[in-house]
Amino acid sequence: MTTAAIYARLSQDKRLGTDEEGKTVEAQIAECKDFILSKGWTIGKIYAENDISATSGAPRPKFEQLLIDAPKIVVAYRGSRLSRDVMDTLRLKTAKVTGYLTDGGLVDFSSADATMLTLIRSVIDAAEGEKKSEFQKLATLRDAKAGKYRGSIRPFGQDRKGNWIEPEASAVIEAAKKIASGEQSFYETAKIWNAAGLITPATGKQGGREWTSGTVNMFFQRPRLIGYQDYDGTRYPLKDWIPLLDEETFNQLQNLIASKRTGKRGVSTSRADTHLLTSIVRCGDCGRGMVVSYRGGKSNTKAYKCPTPKHQSTVAEPLENTVALHALNLLMHHDDLTAQSEEASQNLSALMDEKRVSQTAHDTWVREAAEAGLRPSVIAMRETEHSKRVAELDAEIFKINEDLRTSIFPAFSVLDPEQSNIERNLAGWREVNLKSRRDLLKSLFQAVNVSRAGQGKRFSVDRVRYEYTELGKELACRWSKAELEAMKPQVSKGRREGRDFMEGYTPPPPLT
Repeated sequence: MTTAAIYARLSQDKRLGTDEEGKTVEAQIAECKDFILSKGWTIGKIYAENDISATSGAPRPKFEQLLIDAPKIVVAYRGSRLSRDVMDTLRLKTAKVTGYLTDGGLVDFSSADATMLTLIRSVIDAAEGEKKSEFQKLATLRDAKAGKYRGSIRPFGQDRKGNWIEPEASAVIEAAKKIASGEQSFYETAKIWNAAGLITPATGKQGGREWTSGTVNMFFQRPRLIGYQDYDGTRYPLKDWIPLLDEETFNQLQNLIASKRTGKRGVSTSRADTHLLTSIVRCGDCGRGMVVSYRGGKSNTKAYKCPTPKHQSTVAEPLENTVALHALNLLMHHDDLTAQSEEASQNLSALMDEKRVSQTAHDTWVREAAEAGLRPSVIAMRETEHSKRVAELDAEIFKINEDLRTSIFPAFSVLDPEQSNIERNLAGWREVNLKSRRDLLKSLFQAVNVSRAGQGKRFSVDRVRYEYTELGKELACRWSKAELEAMKPQVSKGRREGRDFMEGYTPPPPLT
């Protein structure tokens, strides 16, 4: 008795409106079994592939196994399920496999004429597949131009028309602000959303999962958050869409994500890095970075300690306050800080827009050049020029972000330079999120060195020595000049009274 194997395949890119609509692998196998039984044959081995697209070119492990096993007869639901192109058909011929299709078709190589007809049908099937793909792309492009949302699942925080869905929408807006300011990470956002039961939207078997740092990161890269969608390298506005974010916040998030990818910002994002001076304060004896320890247990006094035994150790609070006050004093001499911050933010937004427009225009040019048959060398030359410009834009964006580190205090002028208001200034400092404070310190200081104190002596500002960045040096020079200028009345009075005019004066920290 004749034995016939079965081959069935289902691709994710389902073609609506065709006779294949809704046909699952199981349904294909059922029809193939009915066909085999109607012939009086015996059902042999079943080769089933799921989620293997006909257009992606992905390997088909079961198809490869079928060619190895080389059954004389294989039954498939349709020719497009068995053979995706002429090469597949020729491989079936080499394996000496004859294919029967449930619609009455044949994959037959028994004669020259049969082989010719089989190959012709294979060419036609491949062309039909390409046409369907082209039609689908045209339909998708038409929908994108019309501003229709193309996703198979509604976006988190919104319905398919762009209307907000609570409490998801509020959670997105709040998280975006905190992530952009450095107050919250993608990992922390995922934990918060999962704890609140705000999982990813679901359709059928898709979605309905808990968030991870990676999926939160990808979510905040979607232009639909500002009312757009990308298709084939071009950005199209979504019609009647209510954005969840403004463009400034969205651009800040994109730049943050890009900086994490390139590592250009140089700021640790480890969840263990939770203290103000970690990786900034160093031991004055050996130069090693000091780490946080708790004297007598975590509920007791926090201190910064050199990992080398018997080297530097100091209570954290007075050291952190000393460094913070010095940073605030320096920034009081940063001219036009607010205006500079606003200008930098505008320049950053303009550069991000230029980069996006440049990329879109370049992608369009490359696509049209390829269709027009331009020489590869011409396209390669254009690619090189475009890459060079993108690199220049990235460098400018990075530089502006470095400058913006000094602009985390929108109302800096309210800080009181009087010594009597130190606590007020420190209270304002502590209201700023930790990451922004650390970014600010790193923009001013390459390192903060703590020297040795005498046995049993309390903390003293004299133990602290600063290594400044270029910006820090400039501001420290201005501060020193201002301090000396303020000393002139005291100097004159001291000379008149015949005493040490430097009595009671605390000099600025030395510049290194």
